[in-house]
Amino acid sequence: MVFNFPQELKKLKIWLLWRLEHDPKTGRDTKIPYSPITGKAGRVNDTSTWGTYEQALEMLQKYNFSGLGVAFSEEFGIIGIDIDKCLDENGQPNEMATS
Repeated sequence: MVFNFPQELKKLKIWLLWRLEHDPKTGRDTKIPYSPITGKAGRVNDTSTWGTYEQALEMLQKYNFSGLGVAFSEEFGIIGIDIDKCLDENGQPNEMATS
């Protein structure tokens, strides 16, 4: 797999994995975070569950997780925007995601 993450992010221990799982409460699929260190539940607000980019990439390929993610942290001066429902019916970014 090839990802275009900035090198600055790849150097930080802020990485999590995620797997798309069905939530019986809502009836929808949701992204569940996992630790690249243990392969068990991860938390965006618990730095002990975060790992390096290399750890996350290895676990992603080895255990077939759905994707990689970063935990935003004031400590590292990182902010981000998470836009839900940003793809159109063809899986392409919609206007909200591209503007």
